Amino acid sequence: MNCGIQKKIVLLLLLVISILTAAGSAIFYIFVQELYFDMVETSVLQMSDQAREHLENEINLHYYTSYVVQNSESIQNIISADTATFQEQYADMVDAEALMTTLTLPVSIYQISLYVNDDAFYAENNRVFRKRSDLDDYEQMDELKNSSKPYVWLPPEKLISGDSTEPVEVVSFIRKIGNNTDPIGYQRASIRISDIRKIIAEIEGVEGSFCYIYDEKTKDIICQPLEAELEQFSQQMSDHQKLLLSDKSWKMIRQDSQLYDIYARRVGGTDWIMVSVLPMKTLYTSFFELFGFWLLIILLVGSFAMYLAYSISTNITKRIKLLESNMSSLTEGHFEQIESDQTRDEIGQLINYYNDTTRQMISMARKEYEMMESLKTAELKALQAQINPHFLYNTLDLIYWRAMDADAPEVSEITQALARFYRLSLKGGQEKVSVRDEIDHALCYLEIQNYRFDNYIKCQIEIPEELYQYEIIKITLQPLIENAILHGLSMVRGKKEAVIHITGWEDVGYLFFKVKDNGAGMPKEMLAELLKKPVGGSNKGYGVYNINKRLRVSYGEECGLSFKSSEGEGTEVIVKIKAAKYQSK
Repeated sequence: MNCGIQKKIVLLLLLVISILTAAGSAIFYIFVQELYFDMVETSVLQMSDQAREHLENEINLHYYTSYVVQNSESIQNIISADTATFQEQYADMVDAEALMTTLTLPVSIYQISLYVNDDAFYAENNRVFRKRSDLDDYEQMDELKNSSKPYVWLPPEKLISGDSTEPVEVVSFIRKIGNNTDPIGYQRASIRISDIRKIIAEIEGVEGSFCYIYDEKTKDIICQPLEAELEQFSQQMSDHQKLLLSDKSWKMIRQDSQLYDIYARRVGGTDWIMVSVLPMKTLYTSFFELFGFWLLIILLVGSFAMYLAYSISTNITKRIKLLESNMSSLTEGHFEQIESDQTRDEIGQLINYYNDTTRQMISMARKEYEMMESLKTAELKALQAQINPHFLYNTLDLIYWRAMDADAPEVSEITQALARFYRLSLKGGQEKVSVRDEIDHALCYLEIQNYRFDNYIKCQIEIPEELYQYEIIKITLQPLIENAILHGLSMVRGKKEAVIHITGWEDVGYLFFKVKDNGAGMPKEMLAELLKKPVGGSNKGYGVYNINKRLRVSYGEECGLSFKSSEGEGTEVIVKIKAAKYQSK
């Protein structure tokens, strides 16, 4: 992108914010939506269950009171008494009213009525007493009379009670008095539908949600919100009743192109089903309000982050541009320093490095003129000091022939061995040589040393012919032989025959060379320190550290040198390298 750092930072942050916003919105929409719906459904369900439990408690209160009435001996005596005179009927009425007031007043029950013979003058009291013949109007009475059930629920209806002239919406159940199989009379317990509606109204859900009570047997709606139109839901309830009641979860239905979540549960002790209805339209509306609020927060946070990024990038690029300007002036020979930056960040460090560099360049510029003159002299001396290897070979060759002319064969042989030794050492500047050349180089050195030690050292070589075609880093074996002579065999000179044994073999892609002597050996303490870098001026173990390091760098950490030694018996060195054919250059 061909633009400034500040623009790149702002664009990058904008891209990151956009990606995070898109990803976050997708995650929010997918996961939070489900979580939000579950939370609303759980909340509505908990309130519905609380309302249902409240309603069941009210019903149980009516059940209990009606049960006391059913088993009251006084009520049974009044119902079953054969009273013909007005005075006797009046006494029964007063006793019954007093007893019913005693039973129902403390528990705030709306109404429990007793059904008495039609010929009793108080049979149309409408508050405590009713005509027994009124029961014939209810088809549910056949079910109650022909079974041992203690009670049966009636559909909702409007009743006029006591002195009131306004009918009251109630839902009632008829309960037997006396034995359930052979009752002596009946009672009616009524609950105001307005009281049930108050209990349902305690449910607070999302806007548009509501709850209603549906009679499983009569298919009647017992109670509903005043403004609700529930015929379609009662029909859906009838169609999917078993599914809704068996699976304890919300079920989605479609009615008039609208989606609704429905949850249904039985009301204990009744034939009723409480149905909670949650419109998906309002649920989505409330969710999108929450989603919009979340996007607003993201927008505000992103805007603040962009402002912060712009401010920080402005400060950064300002210092970078200052540094860039000063650095470009260096090419024109202007060594202006920047005011010291106390900020301990990377740019502050770069400014400090720039100032240090300019100070060094100023110092170097001051010395440059002086160095120019001395440089010419140094270059001349360096050219004069260079020695051409061919000049060295030619000189040794000249010494060889002069020795031959002077009848000094030993000098000529030493000179020839030395020339061969240096020719193999230099080898045209190559780092690696063939195993054959490396053995020849080691033998040249040994030949020269034997002139010194009067052929005291014997050398035995056991290397298969096929190994000579492999490569090895030059000057690997010669220092090992040198160590064997200087630090091993020279120590036992005159005591026993000195032998250096060189063997070689190949194994699983690696070459192994063993240089073994029968010299003085070394103690374990020295053996443990042998491959460590020599310290100070000691020359013990000459070249061992460097050889081992070169081998590991060239062939890997698994390669290198390993030592075995025993005092008085000698030392054994094993060289391990990777097997590779030598390519002549």
